Amino acid sequence: MQKFFIDSGELTKISEIIDKLQQDLDFYGDTWGMKKRFAGITTNPKALAAHFTESFSLNDLHAYLTDLNSLLSRKRLDGIIYIQIPNDDKNPDNLRIMCDFVRSLDFKVGIKIPHYTYFLEESEKYADISFNVTGVSDYNIAAKALSHSSIDYVSIIPGRMEAADISYESGLSILRDNLCSLNNSKVIAGSMRTLSQLKTVLQYNCVPTIGATAFDNIFKDLSSNEDSGFFQLFDRNWCVLRDDYDEENSKGTELSKSFFDEMNKVNLLNIYG
Repeated sequence: MQKFFIDSGELTKISEIIDKLQQDLDFYGDTWGMKKRFAGITTNPKALAAHFTESFSLNDLHAYLTDLNSLLSRKRLDGIIYIQIPNDDKNPDNLRIMCDFVRSLDFKVGIKIPHYTYFLEESEKYADISFNVTGVSDYNIAAKALSHSSIDYVSIIPGRMEAADISYESGLSILRDNLCSLNNSKVIAGSMRTLSQLKTVLQYNCVPTIGATAFDNIFKDLSSNEDSGFFQLFDRNWCVLRDDYDEENSKGTELSKSFFDEMNKVNLLNIYG
């Protein structure tokens, strides 16, 4: 069954999105219910920087995640919350500290890591931690990440790829048909921005992560179609599934690098403070 993540760092906005989705269910009488479709929450350094506005510690992050988990509990939802390692420095202490932090929590929190070989190999040391390889815009890299048994999710960023004029459909069918079955790993389609993108990635059995602005755009587009609701999108094939060819696209590697450069610049989490 295909699920989705809400991609946001703002508790108020997350609550509003959940309420809107529940209204959608009530209106269209969806029999599956949100509990079976909801995978959890994903955050990143940029989102947390907007929330905290200044440097914050792991203790601050603990309090924030506790509040976020309490919100999900009040909404009667059960899902994992992903936080991103503060930077992509190849420092074993950074990953160890974050893993120890996640272990200290009494609810489900996972860690988003870069796709660099170093992090993939280090993740094998932490079998009890859920890892999400983020910021991937090259399908060869995605395949490499999916080959590691420690990885639960690999996140493609089609929204950013389309903005950079990089084909995001090429290779998705290969990941779906040949790689996603390995180790029960799944492919996340991140940076969702439009209803069209959401429809496209759903046909490849991706798990979309949808931000607040994207939800606003999607709800607006859906409102113009009186017989269609958000959860009904997950039960439709929007076009014929096909075997896309895997094309080499060097721009994808550069886009992925720029993704982490952007996150490093806005990171406010001081894990040593």
